[in-house]
Amino acid sequence: MNNEFDVFHQRMQKHNITLPNEIIDAAYAPASWGDEYCFTPTGMLAAVAAAAYMLRRHPYRQLVPHPVPVPNWPYTPGRVLRDLLNDSVDPVVDVDDTVASFSMPRKVHAISACSQADIRFGAVMRQLENVELALPYAQIITHQGSPLFVRKGAPGHTSAISLAPCLLNGVRIPPGAIMRVETRHDLPIRPGYSGDSFDLPSHLDGTGVPPGLTCADVSDVTAVSFRRLSSFALHPHERTDGIVYNEPFAPASPALLDYVYTATVADLHATATRALVDATAPEAVSLL
Repeated sequence: MNNEFDVFHQRMQKHNITLPNEIIDAAYAPASWGDEYCFTPTGMLAAVAAAAYMLRRHPYRQLVPHPVPVPNWPYTPGRVLRDLLNDSVDPVVDVDDTVASFSMPRKVHAISACSQADIRFGAVMRQLENVELALPYAQIITHQGSPLFVRKGAPGHTSAISLAPCLLNGVRIPPGAIMRVETRHDLPIRPGYSGDSFDLPSHLDGTGVPPGLTCADVSDVTAVSFRRLSSFALHPHERTDGIVYNEPFAPASPALLDYVYTATVADLHATATRALVDATAPEAVSLL
């Protein structure tokens, strides 16, 4: 189960790089890792999530003593982890404006990202393929007119999936990452609450929240954090059978599961690009 992380760990030892205990512990006990509501079915995915957790708590923490000298690494979760480690030592600063870059010097809380998150994002993206269908609230956040994040849920819901690369405090975040993304249009979060929930007034509770598709610009974003890699960040043949759809009141959909196992980030980006023409600007939500 930990073969990919074993190889990664051996490479680090070969280059005299000591990994943090938090990353090693997560990799060898992914199912029991203590970061609540985070789906990490493999050792390498758990290691990536652990590195993200460490950088959320201490945004400028140096995770390893020096960069990992392993060039030309094919895209895998191992390369994502290598980039997180390297960029914590030597942040990326020389990048053109085609890549969105965020600076978050304060701790930004995570959102829950259980095994249902991949399915729910898949469901939203499939609905975006046909905007004539009834669409629950979703929002496309763009950078230079191109989709960067898609958020799902009620107005201000902070769960998002990245559709293009971005930088967070100089650390590379790949497409297909599950993120927390807050914007200036969001409803207020309960004081002291770190979850993905909002204090909706009674007239907006439940079905009172109007469905619809909106878009916002990256300039509206006020906070970002990286949670874990979604299945969409992996090649289809690397995706795990651990993703199941057991949502109450919503029976399993073989077509939806097949979509989550086969759609690529490029597919999601193309879908969001086509859907943009039907998105409206976010409206101010009355709390009265």
